[in-house]
Amino acid sequence: MVEPSEGPGDDKFWLRVSDGKVIRAHEAKASERLGPYDTEAEAARGLEALKEREERKRAEDEAEGY
Repeated sequence: MVEPSEGPGDDKFWLRVSDGKVIRAHEAKASERLGPYDTEAEAARGLEALKEREERKRAEDEAEGY
């Protein structure tokens, strides 16, 4: 479990892209993480959710002729 830290926005969770670890904002540069997410579970599936959104967007673009 990720331990809470103190500071603005530190109540959120992030996914560190390099290793898939759920972290708090101060544990990685903004360019190295996805989020914020409200829960650890949401953060843990961040890459999967991103891929799903991209697939939906690609399908929508193809349907519109892009």
